[in-house]
Amino acid sequence: MLTLTIIRHAKTNQESSTGKDFDRELLPRGISQCDELATYLKTAPISPELILVSTAKRTQKTFELIRHSFSNIEKNESSEFYLASQQELLQYFWKLGHSKNVLFIGHNYGISDFASYITNEFIDLGTSELIHIEIPIDDWSELSNDQGKITYRFRPEA
Repeated sequence: MLTLTIIRHAKTNQESSTGKDFDRELLPRGISQCDELATYLKTAPISPELILVSTAKRTQKTFELIRHSFSNIEKNESSEFYLASQQELLQYFWKLGHSKNVLFIGHNYGISDFASYITNEFIDLGTSELIHIEIPIDDWSELSNDQGKITYRFRPEA
């Protein structure tokens, strides 16, 4: 049994000072969301062995603000995760090849589509929303449609 926890980045400005979507900063509300999410994560039954994070500013800052909720964990950041589609994420996970529970911090609509595909349920993650999915597989290369079961969801009220 593997688990996948997906978190959508926290609330951001609609534009960045550079004009690039990649560089959008968190709003004060987004920082509050991260504080609430970090508090939740300290007691949540989540035990990721690998954290995957997009290199976009908003996902990096979201991770930075919740990182103290985890200790000694492997982190992989990649620009491949920036606005990745469901199919691109699926192909990435197939290549993971090892059996580690994963926490993924990314962007909509790719992450919501990915979660929807795995669970065969419609999912539209809000900012800072977390969804935890149990998948009865032993290796990520076995991941496919309608395998996962949502065990819990959390979205900060901030």
